[in-house]
Amino acid sequence: MAAEGASIFEITEKMKVLGLKTREGNAVLPQGWAKLLRKPIYKGIVDVAGWTPAGAAFDPLVPTDLFDRVQAVLARRRHKAERHRRLHPDFPLRGHVRCSCGRPLTGSWVKGRTKRYAYYSCPASCVSTRKERLEEVYLGTLAELAPAPEFMRLFKAVVLDAYQSRQKDARRVVVELDRRLAQLDKRKARLEEAYLYEQSIDRDAYIRHSDRLSEARALAFLGRHDAQLDGLDVEALLGYAEFMALNPGRLWQEAGPEQKARLQAFMVPSGLTWDGERIGTVATGLFFSRLDGVSDEAGSLVALQGIEPWFDG
Repeated sequence: MAAEGASIFEITEKMKVLGLKTREGNAVLPQGWAKLLRKPIYKGIVDVAGWTPAGAAFDPLVPTDLFDRVQAVLARRRHKAERHRRLHPDFPLRGHVRCSCGRPLTGSWVKGRTKRYAYYSCPASCVSTRKERLEEVYLGTLAELAPAPEFMRLFKAVVLDAYQSRQKDARRVVVELDRRLAQLDKRKARLEEAYLYEQSIDRDAYIRHSDRLSEARALAFLGRHDAQLDGLDVEALLGYAEFMALNPGRLWQEAGPEQKARLQAFMVPSGLTWDGERIGTVATGLFFSRLDGVSDEAGSLVALQGIEPWFDG
């Protein structure tokens, strides 16, 4: 059986060298190999239209675990190939934007007299729009999502204020738990002295009290760990969040196919509708929705003190 890292085409070439042929004497094509590697007969099962007749099993030609590993590799490659087809670099909005009839738009190139033209189209022929036109409107929609710079500065100030407040609370908890751990360590030392040197308690009592102290110490240590906030560079994270919020169109334009898809799913997770002239109502992602909430109430920074930050921890 070929190595897991080998492609179907590499397997095909290797089998040509070894002289493997079909019943008709022809070389096995890549498509044939893909089917061949999926046949359950190699693990000792005769499959007929999705079911196995009684008694239709025999000793496998290859180990079952090897056959199953091959199927897993083939499944991953199929998934990657399907994802690659969906993420066509020429048509990043394919599938993300739907026709007003509900069908996802597809993308295609149309040959003109002197050159080819790219179009987004509805499978039901409801609309057909030049790629440049739809993507221009999409970029305009992303620009409309961006909050005003003053609102973004307000958002950053609120988040930093809430984060610093939580840091102070966390430091107080850590100090208290450190004191608790020190007390438990002293009690453990006294217990060992009473058992090992003074011999004022027996072994059963020592084990019982020692287990209780160990449990209390473990709980205190876990509480201390939970109270400590990660050493995040919050200002740097907020700086990137500000850039992303204020420049969604630029980020989208400069991103590759995979990154475009991720940005689209983040900014407008439910996708958009297009009727050939305009984009329908936009349901933004959580981050932009929270920014809208801050913008609506932006009277002053003082009035916004205490608002919970958009991140959790």
